[in-house]
Amino acid sequence: PIGTEYYEQDCKQAFSALEAFDGGLQVGGGITADNAGKFLEKGASHVIVTSFVFKNGQVNLDNLRRMTTAVGKNKLVIDLSCRMRDGKYYIVTDRWQKFTDVELNEKTMDMFSRYCDEFLIHAVDVEGKASGIEEKLAEMMGEYCEIPATYAGGISSFGDLEKLKELGMQVDKGWYAQIPKKKEGEFVNINEEMQSLKDEVLRLNEENKALNELLVAAEVKAAQAEKYRKIVMILMEESA
Repeated sequence: PIGTEYYEQDCKQAFSALEAFDGGLQVGGGITADNAGKFLEKGASHVIVTSFVFKNGQVNLDNLRRMTTAVGKNKLVIDLSCRMRDGKYYIVTDRWQKFTDVELNEKTMDMFSRYCDEFLIHAVDVEGKASGIEEKLAEMMGEYCEIPATYAGGISSFGDLEKLKELGMQVDKGWYAQIPKKKEGEFVNINEEMQSLKDEVLRLNEENKALNELLVAAEVKAAQAEKYRKIVMILMEESA
């Protein structure tokens, strides 16, 4: 919790990472309108917020507006991680243990998109299981998200990546998928990505093959040199 020695140690480690990769990392966890600025000052590209904008299971619009005012829309990521309940997805908070009353749907995505630059959405029901993606959620994100939105959860194979690509997502080798800005972003062709990986493997195999050939040639030359050395020794003994 904020104010404890553990929080201070967490901040210390976070600041160290942010300073090492200035502008390349986002940071979340205990972010409020009061402390978000210091993380941006240390080099965070964005701050990620969840609990600060959800209170007692509802959206706290005052806090949401305060956060956007404090850091700017272009520096804010809202975590809309969700779980299924009664056939619908509901946003969850507090280590994903508490359901809010806020359903994740086209209407709520549109509303939140007015306040932030990106969404972060974990499919909590499959997160960490590597058992396949939450296809319905990914499809909904692909259809309704009008700003960049990162999907995470359940990805276990290239087949999952292919499916996410079909749903309109830009797929990263780090096993998450992101919906780029619909007007500005460009989709990555996963087939090209996979071919690039295959080409790299082939290149490494060729290099390994060439190295093995050099090693064999070196062994042959060493054997020949030893043979000649023995011949020379015999000739020297005979001449003596």
